[in-house]
Amino acid sequence: MDIVDLLDWAISHGGGITEARAEDITRESLSMEKGRVKSVSSSERIGFGVRVLLDGCIGYACTTRLSKDSVKNAVECATHLARASKPTENPLSREERTPIQAKAELRVMRDHGKATLEDKLSLLRRTHESAMEHGKDIKTVNVYYGAISGSKWFKSSDGGNVICDLFRTALTASVVSKGVTGLADGGDGHGGTFNLFSFKGKHSPEEIGKNASQWAAEKLEAKSCPVGKSRTLLHPTLTGTLAHEAFGHMCEADSIIAGESILKEKYVFSSYKLFQ
Repeated sequence: MDIVDLLDWAISHGGGITEARAEDITRESLSMEKGRVKSVSSSERIGFGVRVLLDGCIGYACTTRLSKDSVKNAVECATHLARASKPTENPLSREERTPIQAKAELRVMRDHGKATLEDKLSLLRRTHESAMEHGKDIKTVNVYYGAISGSKWFKSSDGGNVICDLFRTALTASVVSKGVTGLADGGDGHGGTFNLFSFKGKHSPEEIGKNASQWAAEKLEAKSCPVGKSRTLLHPTLTGTLAHEAFGHMCEADSIIAGESILKEKYVFSSYKLFQ
């Protein structure tokens, strides 16, 4: 049975409302240290998860084997856990759910397949050479390239059906310089949903290596920050990350329904959506 068939089988054999998720993801990474290739690796991550919502209770089980027997065991385990669990504070019913259907395909995944191992190693070499050219008193340079590609699937017994392609690449450089005051490090990188042929312009290997080296060199001359309270200027991306970690996770529906979120009494649950 392929993944779609396993999803269909799972949602047809679970109790109550059954949700099935699967993913098949490939990770690849290359690293270079002091001008030499340090590692080249590739791995595959496969998983299948089943969640059963039965009489206000939730049960979940998963497996890393995409076989009918493994999926059957996961469905039975999730159903058993739901029957043995305590109902949540805000139990869900089928009428409160709005099935989601979506499909996201990324052309960039097909283009990525045209890249060779030499293309990827070339990114590392160019980054390293630029770092060595623009740095000062460099002790070591580490360069890393990574990519994640694959697909995720979701199906539910009430009509939900989502297929999503996943693809991300990243290129980073880390430089350590040594001066009379000690060691200083600098780093730069870029990543996103694009293939390795998109590392150009201000995000080219040359710019990434240059920035990492120059920022490490600047730190050699930097003075220590004064002790005490002071105003802080934060980049928007860092501010967003802090808000996400401190508050965003508290908005997740599972945590609110289970009463584990600090926002559990500040929201009401209706029509499978949260309203303040």
